[in-house]
Amino acid sequence: MSNRDLKILIELQNNFNHIQELKVLVEKQNKRIDHVKKQISIKEEELKEFQDNQKDIISSLNESENLLSSKERTLKQAKSHSLEVTSEKQAVALKKEIELLSSETETLEDKILEDLDKSEEIQRNLNQTKEFLTNSQNSLNEITKEASAEIATQNKLIEDCFLTKSQHLEVLTIQAKDLILNTENIFKEKDYFCSINSTRSCTRCGSNVDSETRETAEKQEQITSCPSCSRLFVFR
Repeated sequence: MSNRDLKILIELQNNFNHIQELKVLVEKQNKRIDHVKKQISIKEEELKEFQDNQKDIISSLNESENLLSSKERTLKQAKSHSLEVTSEKQAVALKKEIELLSSETETLEDKILEDLDKSEEIQRNLNQTKEFLTNSQNSLNEITKEASAEIATQNKLIEDCFLTKSQHLEVLTIQAKDLILNTENIFKEKDYFCSINSTRSCTRCGSNVDSETRETAEKQEQITSCPSCSRLFVFR
């Protein structure tokens, strides 16, 4: 491998590392957007739950108020009838009925007050959640605008890196170019470069590199790959 090929292989590795760094930055921006979207989704579910609870409370209030009105009318009639009783037996019966109706109306009044308190609390939660969603949506719009601009910048740099890579590949021999492209195809978007450490093992897969391959790679006369993981040896 010529000095030119060696320099190009090193540039390809640098270029690959730069692309990975840029992709990390893009992913970071996407995560910012996803985080806010997730918070909004959670709050939207809470909002629906509050709305459902409010409907149930209102339904319960209406039912209790209607029942209370009915009990109050019956109680009023019973009290009126108590003034017209003609026997002790009727008086005792009406007294028991009045006591029962009075107890039932008090229970209903307590329940209505309790439901009103619950309704007020739910309404406060509804208002807070709606405010949170409004603010979050505004934040999401701002973050999306900012992140989209940053992502566009990073993607443009990534495109430039791929263009540089193509230019580097064109300078290599056909054999060297094919080897690099085939290796890329094996690893897809993963790092396909390695070296040999002090223990004479591949720095990526950890497998021992036989002496013949090691000598060939270290001479840097041709592009050499790891016999175990097929990554390309690069020495600086």
